[in-house]
Amino acid sequence: MLSLDDYRGRPPAGSEYLGAYKLESDRSFSPLSKEKSADQAEMEELINQMLRSPNKAIGFEAKNFMPS
Repeated sequence: MLSLDDYRGRPPAGSEYLGAYKLESDRSFSPLSKEKSADQAEMEELINQMLRSPNKAIGFEAKNFMPS
């Protein structure tokens, strides 16, 4: 994987964005979904709460730690 720093701030001529992919354990790539799962959305909201109020205690419900 290369960043723009590797190209001195400019991507090479003719390059284009082809999408986001995840490297799986079997060394294959799978496309990332653009839609967030309910767990991802819940985690993002928790992180946003923590960032907005870093000194506020945030409680966790038992259901978050129990398998469903």
